[in-house]
Amino acid sequence: MVIAITGVSCANLQPADLSLRSDDAQATTNARMDGSASSRYDAGDNTIEVLAYVEQPPLEKRLLTLVNQEREHAGILPLHYSPLLAEAARQHSITMAEQEFFEHRVEGEPKLFDRVTAVGMSTDHVGENIFKTSEGVSAAVADECVQMWMQSEGHRMNMLSPEFDKTGIAVKISRNGENYITEDFAH
Repeated sequence: MVIAITGVSCANLQPADLSLRSDDAQATTNARMDGSASSRYDAGDNTIEVLAYVEQPPLEKRLLTLVNQEREHAGILPLHYSPLLAEAARQHSITMAEQEFFEHRVEGEPKLFDRVTAVGMSTDHVGENIFKTSEGVSAAVADECVQMWMQSEGHRMNMLSPEFDKTGIAVKISRNGENYITEDFAH
């Protein structure tokens, strides 16, 4: 994903959108050999400059792939990755790891809906799955996490709900080596 910004607007250009055109605007993204990207969006006098190329971490990407495989097996459309939901999930995973607790909400922490809307997500429906393990970060952790969620009625309902179409996943490792995983869902 490419994140770009101007003084008055922000654009999120997906790498697959290498050339987008409309009557009054043109956006292009060029991948470079070093893995970075450059973009330019022309609309009147506005120019957008790329600030960063953001890649989803491998474990989080693996979790999304596995969750979407379960949705496909159930005949449900896949979830789309949302950087905003990933930020909300990241904040919660960090809070759990720093305070070494494993709950959906710690005292003083905002409710899930408030955490999601605080990062800029506009939604009417949210859900959350959490997981904790002391195993090292690996594909096996993702497999175990999704298997455990599928065995839990509430977690399975979140993963397979056709009401959700977006997700963000974050993993944070605590000082003592525990992996805290949060997956937030929204529509």
